[in-house]
Amino acid sequence: MNAKLIFLAATAALVLATTVSAAALDVIRGTDGPDNLNGTAGADLIYGRGGNDNIRAHDGNDVVYAGRGNDVVRGGPGNDAIYAGQGNDVTWAGAGADVQYGGQGNDILHALANDNQPDILDCGPGFDVAYAIVHDPVRFHGCEQVIRLTAEQAAVLAAANDDNG
Repeated sequence: MNAKLIFLAATAALVLATTVSAAALDVIRGTDGPDNLNGTAGADLIYGRGGNDNIRAHDGNDVVYAGRGNDVVRGGPGNDAIYAGQGNDVTWAGAGADVQYGGQGNDILHALANDNQPDILDCGPGFDVAYAIVHDPVRFHGCEQVIRLTAEQAAVLAAANDDNG
């Protein structure tokens, strides 16, 4: 097992151990086809699996594994870990200290909450683009293109891409 896989596994375990009690954890599983998956107001563990999924984590400290396909994943308020997986995925973190992993494919990752919380965008293999607000403390790893926006620009971009689901 290489060092990056060990780091990813340790990060997911840390997120679950420090933010989610087993009794309060909701597990949501998609299918091998396209799914619309919605988390709850609490902590969720969401598996998109295959297909081109639309996943919305909502509130709570969530862990999302999008899986195969060209997925759209939206976090919510809370400290979330989003694993995009294989495919050309688009991820949006919500308010909180979030970690996003692009996985294989040409991904677009967004950290636009304007909350002054530390986010990590680990883009992964492929040509990946990361968006973040100029003054927010965001760490980037392996991103081919990083675009820093003002808070006003970020709000316009986020509003234009919100499905209000």
